[in-house]
Amino acid sequence: MMAIDEPTRHELHQRLDAVLGADEAATLMAHLPPTGWGDVVTREYLDLTIRAQDARLDARFTQIDARFTQIDARFTQIDAHIAQIDAHIAQIDAHIAQIDGRFDTSATAVDGRFERLEQRIDALRDEVLAAVRGELIAALSQQTRQMILAMIGTVLSLAALARFL
Repeated sequence: MMAIDEPTRHELHQRLDAVLGADEAATLMAHLPPTGWGDVVTREYLDLTIRAQDARLDARFTQIDARFTQIDARFTQIDAHIAQIDAHIAQIDAHIAQIDGRFDTSATAVDGRFERLEQRIDALRDEVLAAVRGELIAALSQQTRQMILAMIGTVLSLAALARFL
């Protein structure tokens, strides 16, 4: 079978005009592929393309699952760190309670000093917790952005493939 080029198509159209008439020739030519059957996609090619895309998606989801595993491990570390901070704060609180117990009989001025000390420790604890929370929120925001972009890319890829089916 010979390849059909534009001059050959034009000759065929002129011949069809002469035999069938202009409208019928245009209708028949509109049903022919623009550059020949060699450029038409086969089901086998589509199946191979879809399988390859599925493999890429599977690999990407495997990477995403691995990333989630890493993130879960990081959360576990953060939880352990927060537990240590809470334990330290509990120790500080217990120590302050001991100091308060020893100086209950002290003058009002001494009690005022310890109260200010407790306030500073509480403020420091709040700052530490706020800093940890801020880092956690920033990490979650970054991860969420990455996941959303990955999902959008996947959906767009699937939508593009769906147009060819």
